[in-house]
Amino acid sequence: MIHRERLVQTLEATFPAHICTGSVAPHDCLECSDIRRALDGRSWLEVPDSYIRDNCDILPLLSTEARQAFLPAWLRHALLQPTEGVAGMMLVHLALQPPSGLFTGEQIRVVLEAAVWLSGNDGYGMDQVAVDTLADIRRIWRTRA
Repeated sequence: MIHRERLVQTLEATFPAHICTGSVAPHDCLECSDIRRALDGRSWLEVPDSYIRDNCDILPLLSTEARQAFLPAWLRHALLQPTEGVAGMMLVHLALQPPSGLFTGEQIRVVLEAAVWLSGNDGYGMDQVAVDTLADIRRIWRTRA
């Protein structure tokens, strides 16, 4: 069994805190403007939990670079609060969007470990939806590991 505390420490050690130099959210709309205002000039370690909680579904709007830079903030929040909506949205996001070439093999392995832990610790248990979602995550994320 993977221990949450060890997983959070590994996540923090594997994803360096760097500031996205490109556009955080490249689309030209009000929502992406709000995302840029909130995340520009920050590292993932500086994103407030309240922002993550209130914006659990924005990861698909991030640029490739920003997604790699900020995904650990949403993952850490999900691991620390597995019964909140962020964790469920995290699994959906991971199942629908494969990693870019910016993710290292070690980062991909940590994301997969987090997905496994979240799937079994969301308060509902490993029902068929969780099993299928985890299978999708493993399929699309392992292709890059």
